[in-house]
Amino acid sequence: MPRRSPATGGVTAANRAGSGGNAAANCDGNCPSAPRDQRHQQTRTPRVVTTDSEDDVLAHYLALAADIVVAAPTPDPAIPNPAPVAPDGLGELGNLFIGWMKWILIVGGVGGLLACGIMMTVGRRNRSSFAADGAAGIPWVLGGLTLGAVAALIVGAVM
Repeated sequence: MPRRSPATGGVTAANRAGSGGNAAANCDGNCPSAPRDQRHQQTRTPRVVTTDSEDDVLAHYLALAADIVVAAPTPDPAIPNPAPVAPDGLGELGNLFIGWMKWILIVGGVGGLLACGIMMTVGRRNRSSFAADGAAGIPWVLGGLTLGAVAALIVGAVM
């Protein structure tokens, strides 16, 4: 079946010439008789040239960001900034709650490391993926324990 021209609705010149339906057979890809999806198919490979000026620009912006952070305004001494004080009767309750959370962290850490060890032991023979999952869990358990150990330091540094 001959191809219809989108502009005129008639048979294209390429089909009349017998090019087998390929309107762009004798075309460089820019002629209007080529089908829309075949036009401009010539892709140009962009030339990537890296220069030291790109690195200099990046270094400039990083230095500028560091200057902004260092030059951040200091709080006005006239604005009151009192130390945190627990409401009456809640200081002891807050310490008790934090102590419970630390205890849960320690029990969870020991349990997590034991579970990883069990997975590695059971998965030693014919279940290597089970052993690998156990080994992959160790950094997560240690990361959680480390974060729990330095939580008070991080909060103190931010506040």
